[in-house]
Amino acid sequence: NGDGTGGETIYDGVLIEDESFEVHHNRPFLLSMSNKGKPNSNGSQFFINTVKTQWMDDKYVAIGVVLEGEEFLQQIEELGTETGMPKAMVTIVDCGEMKLLPSDNEVKYW
Repeated sequence: NGDGTGGETIYDGVLIEDESFEVHHNRPFLLSMSNKGKPNSNGSQFFINTVKTQWMDDKYVAIGVVLEGEEFLQQIEELGTETGMPKAMVTIVDCGEMKLLPSDNEVKYW
């Protein structure tokens, strides 16, 4: 839709059930699934928090953590505005998946 409300899943558009609320949003740089504001309504949109966002616990499923490149994400964040229209276009052209280490689940405050 071009306004953040669209998206579809790889499962023929079927919404994805909540996997687990085991990982809490108690640290910055977690990757979470966005949803439609109700349980089991995850689609194809994701977000990375840049501060602790504990009010998102039990509402959004955290599914990963940024292992490197935090400075780059902070540069992207600086392109944001109060209106929601970014100062410049940001496009992700290549990304991957890495396995979590046991230490990645530790609470870190920085």
